[in-house]
Amino acid sequence: MFYKFAFVALAASILIFGESSQAATQAARKHPVDQRMNERLQKAKKDLAQAAEDYKESLQKLLAFEEDDVKSATEQLEKRRRLLAQNEISTKEVEDSERALETAKAKVRDTRIQLAEAELFAKSAANEANDSSRVKSPYPRELLLRVLKLNALPMQEVKEAVEKRGVSFHLMPEDEAAFSSLGATRDLLRVIASNYRTL
Repeated sequence: MFYKFAFVALAASILIFGESSQAATQAARKHPVDQRMNERLQKAKKDLAQAAEDYKESLQKLLAFEEDDVKSATEQLEKRRRLLAQNEISTKEVEDSERALETAKAKVRDTRIQLAEAELFAKSAANEANDSSRVKSPYPRELLLRVLKLNALPMQEVKEAVEKRGVSFHLMPEDEAAFSSLGATRDLLRVIASNYRTL
């Protein structure tokens, strides 16, 4: 819950700083005295981009630990099932292990959702920091493949993001095969194919 709340706040900050920076840049062009404020906002955007990257890395580490927990819970369940078959433990102990495994899997699913969001927002924050004109660059092939591999965000949400930002690559047959293998729908493939944009 804390991670979810923190990242919602982070996303909102990106939007706020983006609008503020644009206004400050325009003002600085007309009034040099506002240059100092513009520089502060640019630094804030860079700090925010670093925070987004740090958050993404922390989720990657958390996911690795949680996947290890799933592996351990699976092994424990298999062990208890064998013991139950030998009448050495009770059914309740097996049921406890089953619940523990489901809990561990649920944590992995939640973290994957947060990580998919973090991938998108970290790139957005980096664009905000590196592009003073605030033109958001299209999504690269590798980023979209990572998002689909996590299988966390709804396909409709991914499609809408591509429609808004576009992609930086032409969809070739081998790309279509790669995206399809990760669950991309025909509708998403159509949107990717029709939204190539130059950087």
